[in-house]
Amino acid sequence: MRTINDVLTVAQAVREHSRGRLTICGASFGGLTALISALEADARGCALFDGIVVTSPLLDALHLDRHPNGAFWESELPADEAARADLSPLHRLRNFIGDTLPPLWLASTGQDARLADNAPEFAELWSAFG
Repeated sequence: MRTINDVLTVAQAVREHSRGRLTICGASFGGLTALISALEADARGCALFDGIVVTSPLLDALHLDRHPNGAFWESELPADEAARADLSPLHRLRNFIGDTLPPLWLASTGQDARLADNAPEFAELWSAFG
């Protein structure tokens, strides 16, 4: 969660010193970071991001065994299931209680091993709020 806090601190500083729009971007594990940052900003009641652009993000941090690259990311996430669920975009979105989320552009490249089979569910859930 330290990385997420750092992202939100920087985003807040940018917001305070800029009049422009702010879009967060990330690919692969950086896509997970971008998505969790946006969801956490909303949970804290601060709309920091005007848009989100992610390419092949890790969406389900709980079920890495279903993911082709899951073993690679295992050491990057906490072992505790509750802490891992808090860093899982899919699980955070399933429990989302806000009204709206920023527009999302989610991209993948063909048979991308970084995306598991839950991308359609994630996109559908996000579109209900964004």
